[in-house]
Amino acid sequence: IEGKPMVLVIGVLAHIIVDTFIILTWITDPGYLPMYKTGETNIDDADRSVYMVHKAWFIRLKYCYTCNIIRPPRTVHWAACNCWIERMDHHCPWLGWCIGKRNYAYFIIFISSLAFYWVYGLVITITYWVDFTNKNKADLRSSDARAFQETMKKSPLIFPIIIFWLLAGWFVLLLWLYHFKLLYQGKTTNED
Repeated sequence: IEGKPMVLVIGVLAHIIVDTFIILTWITDPGYLPMYKTGETNIDDADRSVYMVHKAWFIRLKYCYTCNIIRPPRTVHWAACNCWIERMDHHCPWLGWCIGKRNYAYFIIFISSLAFYWVYGLVITITYWVDFTNKNKADLRSSDARAFQETMKKSPLIFPIIIFWLLAGWFVLLLWLYHFKLLYQGKTTNED
């Protein structure tokens, strides 16, 4: 793909967007709720049974005696981080960070840009392989099989790179599809 600088520019921009949103996901508070030590709360025993109305239903809010808080709906106490997180989605093993109410939008943009980056990288790599094989075919004035062999001699890593793009990218694409299904259903990974 020689002589096409936009290919490089789009690739660099996609990489910058992926990096920016993974960092924003990682540094943004996922939705921690403040915890109080035993005896520090001002909540009487009578106030620990709090109800709220949601869509004409009475919902009893639960009280956590360990953290001394009344937990809002869809809040999860995550033992690994020892904290309450509002609308907890999941604990991302790749980031080592929880994904919750406040950083979920950054996470969605991150996996969306990563899926685009995967498709873009795969298309560019296959295009390079086809162009290079066609150039070898024209230079050698030979058959497709001979041009393919020459391409593999001159650029031996192109085929393993394509295999890598195909294998690694499916996980990203499936993760992206799964989270958009959850968005459509209005659920979190933890609730699903």
